[in-house]
Amino acid sequence: PEPEPEPEPDPEPEEPAAAIDQKISLGSVNLVYGTSLIPISDPTPVGESILIETEATNISENRITISWIAIITNIETGETKEVYVFNIQLDPGHSFRLGNTWTPDSAGQYKIEAFAVDNLTDKNPISSTQSKVITVG
Repeated sequence: PEPEPEPEPDPEPEEPAAAIDQKISLGSVNLVYGTSLIPISDPTPVGESILIETEATNISENRITISWIAIITNIETGETKEVYVFNIQLDPGHSFRLGNTWTPDSAGQYKIEAFAVDNLTDKNPISSTQSKVITVG
């Protein structure tokens, strides 16, 4: 008789995602043209300035200083660009609408990921990430 095959080894456990010391609750990503508050069209034209914004709420019990980052990734090429707001102080329970503009210079699909961090040097996340995909044509 043929010998029994060796059992498959257990797969290596995946590294757990780093826990986020969540101090900020971010609202969904809102995209509008410049400061006009007019929602962007789909697709949005190349060369139009887009305001990327979210509302940040301090859910901790302390006044904190935060920075906000939006990473824009061209889904096809993998190229990224960052826009940010830094050194915003929020008292416990207070909210602030954070945002910055980005002007797409080429057509394609882009993923926008926004999140709050403790500072722009260490970039330790203190909120979950909010995402949105847009088409630029």
